[in-house]
Formats: sequence, structure tokens, C-alpha cells
Amino acid sequence: MLSRIVRVGSRLGRLAGRVRRAYFPPTAPSGFKQIPRYAPADAVAGVASTAGVSAASLADVVSRGAPPPPDTLIFRVNRRQIPFIVLLFLVNLALFATLIVAGAVFIPGLATLQGGPASPVAIVITATPPPPGVTVAAESTLQIFIQTATPGPSPTAPPDPFSTGGTIAFSLRADGHSNLWAARLDGRGPVRLSAGQWDDRDPAFSPDGTHLAFASHRDGQWDLYALDMSTGQVTRLTATRDYEANPSWSPDGLWVAYEAYVNNNFDIYILNVTGGQKPIRITYNPTADFAPSWSPDGRHIAWVSVRDGSLDIFTISLDDISEDKAIDLTHSRDVQEDDPTYSPDGKLIAFHGASSGLDLIYTIPADDPAAAPTLRAQGRKPTWGPAGGSIIAVTGAAVEQPSQQAHGFIAATNLGNPGVAPAAIPMPGPIDSPTWTSVALPTTLQGTIAAASLAVNAPLWKEVVTPTAASGPPYSLVALSDVEAPMPRLSDRVDESFAGLRQRMIAETGWDFLASLDNASVDLKSPVEPGLDPNDWHKAGRAFDIVQAPVLAGWVIIEREDAGQQTFWRTFVRVRQQDGSQGEPLRRLPWDFQPRFAGDPVAYDAGGRYKTDIPPGYFVDFTQLAADFGWQRVPATDNWRSFYPGVLYWEFINTGGLDWYAAMREVFPLNLLSTPTPFLSPTPTQTASTTPTVTKTPTRTPIPTRTPTPTRTPSPTRTATATRAPTNTPTVTNTPTNTPTATRLPTRTPFRVATRTLPALPTITITPTFDVNAP
Repeated sequence: MLSRIVRVGSRLGRLAGRVRRAYFPPTAPSGFKQIPRYAPADAVAGVASTAGVSAASLADVVSRGAPPPPDTLIFRVNRRQIPFIVLLFLVNLALFATLIVAGAVFIPGLATLQGGPASPVAIVITATPPPPGVTVAAESTLQIFIQTATPGPSPTAPPDPFSTGGTIAFSLRADGHSNLWAARLDGRGPVRLSAGQWDDRDPAFSPDGTHLAFASHRDGQWDLYALDMSTGQVTRLTATRDYEANPSWSPDGLWVAYEAYVNNNFDIYILNVTGGQKPIRITYNPTADFAPSWSPDGRHIAWVSVRDGSLDIFTISLDDISEDKAIDLTHSRDVQEDDPTYSPDGKLIAFHGASSGLDLIYTIPADDPAAAPTLRAQGRKPTWGPAGGSIIAVTGAAVEQPSQQAHGFIAATNLGNPGVAPAAIPMPGPIDSPTWTSVALPTTLQGTIAAASLAVNAPLWKEVVTPTAASGPPYSLVALSDVEAPMPRLSDRVDESFAGLRQRMIAETGWDFLASLDNASVDLKSPVEPGLDPNDWHKAGRAFDIVQAPVLAGWVIIEREDAGQQTFWRTFVRVRQQDGSQGEPLRRLPWDFQPRFAGDPVAYDAGGRYKTDIPPGYFVDFTQLAADFGWQRVPATDNWRSFYPGVLYWEFINTGGLDWYAAMREVFPLNLLSTPTPFLSPTPTQTASTTPTVTKTPTRTPIPTRTPTPTRTPSPTRTATATRAPTNTPTVTNTPTNTPTATRLPTRTPFRVATRTLPALPTITITPTFDVNAP
């Protein structure tokens, strides 16, 4: 069949070629002929009548051989051309019919895509008027009907994750303490739920939204409490000397799972909230197990464990409480997972994972350990919306800024619209541990909630400024009382905030951590080590360096925190009383700098490595308290892994919102603020003298007779004793004696070298003896 079509096409092509050569010679335009000079009279008369001129005048023109006017060109048709013309007409007719059919199909479909029925609009096309002297029998008009689409609906906006309503409770840090707050999703501002000079945190709504379980230190120990949202009544759930926190409700609202720190180890327990029954222990592993989440079916608990050497998410069945059958869902070494929470249908678990300097929220199937986590949002402390279609998390308000300047956000991500930016609700301070219920907050607040909603915090300190001479700078550097440092001075604008922080640390830890500093103020002409910022805040009297010796002794723990491309450090100080009345246990693996000096090339390139276990004991978050009093940590330099002075975990600054030059102007006159060159200047080249120097001819000294030298007895070679690395768990006595001089970490700058012993720790708890708020 195909070969037959090819043969027919070939014959038609040859026939068309013969027709073109026979009827349309190349010497004339295709299909058009001029009137020959000896044209018949009837032909001339026909052309004249068509053109609207006299036959006599046209015949005269033809007889002279002159070219006819432009309008006298005609299309000559003879019998041999008729079949070809008919063929062209049929082809054009077919093309026109095809266009009509395509328009009838396409235009209504286009109107349908635009949305809704269309109404016809007639467009009239009139032929162009003929030129002067040419007569047209009749003007033709053409009407084309076009379906105009009716405008359809605008694109539907993605649903607001907060549109489900209800109440979101969270803890908010302000003026040195964390208290409970609630965000009403009806457009009104946040409401304070608790107030006091203690910490309340880890809120969790009961399944029916009527009670809020939380952890509190209000009675001197970390215990669990429940707040009745309708009456404002607070009920104590636990009363032990052990640390208890992070409650999670069972689906029936009769039990809570929580973490407890007993005998220097975190484990998971469950407790009947109606009372009359002892807590039931779920985990017994000697490593840390914390942050439980109860599944909606009531038969599983997810939690965080360090039993495999890193923070991973585990699940266990309550039908067979055997830790050998616990499932590791994440089993990752490079990501530290935390804060698991079940979705309302129990199919997914959301958790927080820090990776590449970002706080990210992932989800993973609750029953498939082989499944890979799915990235959902950015933030930390995730929790699910009541309907399960959204996840809220905490963003912003880290301790890179003092608490007085920081702000937090509750960001909600709709899982059905992964490409849409999350909705966020701003909060007046750093926030933590949000929990969401579909039940709205009562319109009329009762009991402790009503009292807390009206509470106002007192400021932590008040700066007292001593006037200076009118001719000098506005402020001065003042001496720090009973502080050991090379130059124990700070700016008069920040010395009270330092004193308040020092006194708070005494009350929180039981010993004077800030009595010794590696540095406070430094001399204005002191050089800065190459690689460090020449705008040193120590020179402005707005920085101090904590001592490094306690790090090796185990009294100070350093945790690494990456934020984007920067590396920060969080400092924890061990408390004196290790009975649960002070501080709290650690939850993350600390950073160890010592392996970089132990000949391990991998650890050297990484600047150290994470420890494989969490140090036991109770600690105070010094970084958080410093931020409460306006002192912020600084990021490490980009080359800190190979350049130890760039680690900078020891440095804290109080800028007060000023730039460095403005801070220097506060304490130094303008003529002293010429920027010193941070590097040594080259040795000046000697100038050649025009007067030649006379060189004296030395007198020849006779060579003395050589006296035999007695043979030296070689001294025994000293064998270097390897320095033992400190253990992860130093032994701490309740009444410590003077600590011997600890081996310092590598020296940073010449003016910061200060080898000193740790101060004698007090034998009793120190009570603040002065009021930093006094004028």
C-alpha cells in the first residue's frame, strides 16, 4: 500500500511539472500575461470594459507597443489551464473547511479553560475601498463570530494552618525566667498563664484540652504539675528530689509519660494522674533516654536515646516492654535528632534534626525503620496541629542576641502545600516547647491564670553611672570588686549587669564562677593576634573571658551549636549541690577539643569531635543566663578548627546596641582612637652615610695553648610524662577543697596569659549580699 502511494505521488509530481512548464513559461509572471501587440479587437474591448476605459484609447496604446496601465493586467485562462485551476480551488476549499472545523472545536474549548460559558462577539471586516478610477461591482463584508471567554475565578489561596483555631501554649523566656504563655488564634494577643521567680516549661495539653501538664522548679525541685484551664487551679503530680520534665499525655487522659533523672541517668516513666499508683519505669538502659511522646493508639511510646552513640529516635510497644525490641527509627550518626511527636493519626513521627547549620523538621513513618526521613519545615520543637495537616515549630530568638532584644516566632507549615511559605506568629521573647489544642482559651480567666495575666516582671539589674569630667569622655572604666583578672575593669555602662550576672551564678550554682577571669578590660595599645578582629571589645570595657581551666577539670561543659555558616558554643557550669535542687541534667553530646591534640588527623581537621556520652550531673546554662543580663556569646572564626585562638567559646560581649567605635568613644577621648596596626611594622632600613667609615686593622692575637677539656658525663634523658586527659565524669565532693592548678589550654595572646588556680569553693550555699537593683 505504501509503495502504491509513493508511485502515485511521483506521477502527480511529474504531471505538475509538465503543467507548470506548459502553461506558465518562466519569461512571464506566473499565470499573468500582458496584452499582446496584435491582440484581437474583441479581446481589447473586453479588457477595456473591465478596466473602465475606452476601447479606442486602449487599442492605440497596444498598437504603439507601450506597456498597458497597471490595472490592465489580466489572468488568461484557456482550456489546458482549467483542470489545474479546478484542482487549486478544491485544495483551497479543503483548507478553508479545515480552518472552520478547527475554530469550532478550539474556541469553545478555550472559553471553557478560561472558566464559564462565553458570549459571541461579532467582528465586521469591510473590504478596502478601491483606488480612484477603478469600479467595483459591490463591496463585500465578512462577519467573524469569536467566543469571548467569561473571566473565571481567581486562584484559590492555600489554607491558613492557623485557621483551625484553638489555643497554642508555650514557654517564654523573659527577665531571667521561663513562664507559660498561650496564643489565642482568634486574632487577640498572647496571654500569660503563670508568673513567678522560677521556671515553668515543657507544656503539654491533655487530649480534651482542659488541662495543661508542665514541668516547674517553683518548689525548689523539678516536678510535674497540671493546670486546669477553666479554673486556673494547679495540681502537683510528682514530689521527688529527682528531676522530672517533658510530660506527654496518653490518649485517654489518665496517664502521662515523662523523663526522670534518677541516679545520674535519664529514663522514661509513666504515671497515673489520678494518683494512688507508683510511676512505672519503661527504660533501663545505662545511657540517656528522654523526651517521650505517647502514640494516639495508646500502645507505643517514642523517645530520644543515646544508646547507639548519637541522639536517635526510638519506639517501644507497651504490649511488650522489652528494650531489646525497641526500634531505632533514625539510626544516623551525622544528625542529632530530638523532640519526637506523633501525628494525630499515629502514622508519622515529626522530629527536630540539626544539619548543615540549620534547624530542620522531618517526618518519618512510625512503623518503618527502613524509611528515609522527609524534610517538612525549618525550626525546632515541632508539634502537630489538631487536624494533623500542619506542623508548628519554633524559629528565631536564639541566644546570639540578649534576651532583651530577641524575639521568637511560632511558624506553621501546611503539609498539603509544601511550596508555600509557613505562616508565623511573632512573640515578645524567646519561646520553647509549643503545644496545640483545638479548644479555645476561656473568655474569662480564672484563678492563677487571671493573676498571671496581669503580672509584670521586675528588671534584673539597673545600671548606675558615675558622672565624669565635662572635658573627657562621658563614661569611664570602673574596677570590678573582688575579681581576679589581668585588668579587672569594665565600662561604667555594663559593670552592674556583670555584677548581677555574677550574683545570679552564685545563687544558681553555689560557687563564684566569675570570681576569676582570663580577661576583662585590656590596654588600648595591646596588639591583637593575627586572625582575630582588631576591633576588640575588651578595649571598650564591654567584654570578658571566662577561665578555661575548669573545662579540663570537668566543671564546665561546652556544647557546639552551628547556625548557618557560623559556629557558636553553649557553656554549662556544674553546680555545687548535685541533689536536684540546683541546675538540671544535660541533654546533648558535648564537644571535646582534646582529640585535636592527640595525633588524630580527623579530629585535628574537625577541631575536635563529639563525645560519645553525656556527662552526668546537674549544670546551669551560663550562656542563657548571660543573655538574660545582656551578655552575648560570639561566633568562632572561620578557621577555628586549625586556629585555636579563633574558638572563642570563652568570650562574652555586651554591645548595648552600639557599634565598636561608638563604644570606644564612650570611654576614650577622640585623640586616642587612632586605629593601631594589628601587625608589627617592618624594621626600618638604615640610611647610607656619605662619610666612609674607617676600619681599624686588628692587632694579631697570639693563639693560646689549648687546655684539655674534661670529658662530660652525660645526664640521664628525662622521659616526658604524658598528660592524662580528664575523665568525662570528674568526682565532685560537696565541700571541695582548693583545686590544684589545672593545665591551661593553648595560650591565645600575650596579654591574656594568666595561669591561676581555681578559687576555693564555699562550704555553704552563698546568698547574695547586695542588691544590684539599688540606685
